Amino acid sequence: MVKVALVTGVASGIGLATAKIFLENEYYVVGMSRRSEMAGNLGANFTYVSGDVSLAEDRQRFVSTAMNTYGQIDVLAN
Repeated sequence: MVKVALVTGVASGIGLATAKIFLENEYYVVGMSRRSEMAGNLGANFTYVSGDVSLAEDRQRFVSTAMNTYGQIDVLAN
C-alpha cells in the first residue's frame, strides 16, 4: 500500500529530518521549502516542490503535485 507524506521545510532542520524518517519508513514524500538549493535529492521516493507555505498558490501547487503524482495524501507534516 502506498503511503504519501507532505513535508514542509525540507531544506534543513526538523523538516529535513522528518522527510528522511518518512522515507526510511517506506513513505513517498513530497517536500517543499523556500530554499531549493538546500533541498538535496533524497532518493527516488522524494519529490521536491519549491515554494512558500504563506502563499496560497504555492500551497495549491504543493498539494496538486502530490495528488497528480500519487493520487492521495496520507500525512501532512509542517
